[in-house]
Amino acid sequence: MAARYNCYFLAKEKMLEIDQRLLDNHQDDYNNILPAFPPLDTNFSQSLSGDLDYVFEKGKLPIHKHKNSNWIAESYNIIGKAKWYGNKKDTAQYIYKYVLAKVSDNPGRQISQIYLLKLYLNQQEDQLANEEYVALKKQKIFPKNEKEFTLACLDYHYYYKEYDEMVPLLEKLIQLENKKDKRARINFILGQINQRNSLDKKAAEFYKKATKRNPPYEIEFNAKLNLAQVTDINDKTEIKKINKLYDKMILDKKNEDYLARIYYERAKFELKQNHLQKGISYLKTSLQVPNTASTQKAYSYYLLGKLFYEKVDSLPTKVEKYTQAKLYYDSTVSGMAYDFENAEAIKVRQEILSRFVGHLQTIEKEERLQRWATLSEDELQKEVKTLMDIDKKKLEDE
Repeated sequence: MAARYNCYFLAKEKMLEIDQRLLDNHQDDYNNILPAFPPLDTNFSQSLSGDLDYVFEKGKLPIHKHKNSNWIAESYNIIGKAKWYGNKKDTAQYIYKYVLAKVSDNPGRQISQIYLLKLYLNQQEDQLANEEYVALKKQKIFPKNEKEFTLACLDYHYYYKEYDEMVPLLEKLIQLENKKDKRARINFILGQINQRNSLDKKAAEFYKKATKRNPPYEIEFNAKLNLAQVTDINDKTEIKKINKLYDKMILDKKNEDYLARIYYERAKFELKQNHLQKGISYLKTSLQVPNTASTQKAYSYYLLGKLFYEKVDSLPTKVEKYTQAKLYYDSTVSGMAYDFENAEAIKVRQEILSRFVGHLQTIEKEERLQRWATLSEDELQKEVKTLMDIDKKKLEDE
């Protein structure tokens, strides 16, 4: 009793507070499928060193004073978590392995193995993570560990971008989760995965569930935005409703920090209807919104780059078309985060476009010079004046 309620209980409650503060501090990227629980930001968690020290001090008391209690494994586990959050990952790993070696089959030992799997994923130790995952899947999971085990499996499949494998786990997690905010997040993720698989009706159902029971504003806001993307574009009444929703969101002062994302999503909605110029216009507007995060800008730059590369044929020459595409890809690469989807493929295309545009510009320049060599003095002066007028107009437009 003393081990559980004088020591471990207090450490656990403080750790729950820390987890919530980590969740509140995390900035989700709603352009990508969200993780069930955000990855650990050790830069932020280390700023909670006082709270982590408290967890450590309370967690070690049963180990030193109540060695015969049933809460020794749990105490080691919570100490390991405190060390992990304090960026002492090797120490945390040692603690979890110690529990596995010293404690017989019980829920606390199993939690050590679950935390070890999550820690290996965090450290990108793929082989060790795979071994722990396989070992855990062969075990009978203790009922009190079901939630932690489900979260660990979700982390595993999210790490490998196996989103379809996450669906049954998320549906199971909803049954295990009591907090409405977290249930809203789970429904939102299920909406994202179904949307990714072009199951629009199913996605819409989950997005609607995510907006119920007063969820966090960001979840509700993004669920409404995503609902627009899974609307039937053959229904003109629905299209009018969506456009009114965008107008309302843009005017709402609560959304000042989200304007770039609203314009980005509106552009995607127009592109879905094959309105290329409208889509491009909204993407450019999203880039003009002040104080926009570089990550959000990267999505707009990337979509513009793809459009100019694949679809835009209204420019006078191929040089201009691919030059524009190259510039947008350059901006994408300079602004995208390390985990930006298809980051490597984007970098490859940017490098190819840089070389390709360089060759095109060389060819265009040489052709122009050879043509000028055949002109008379008056014709040449006339051509130079035309080019100067074009440059002047570009400057005025800018």
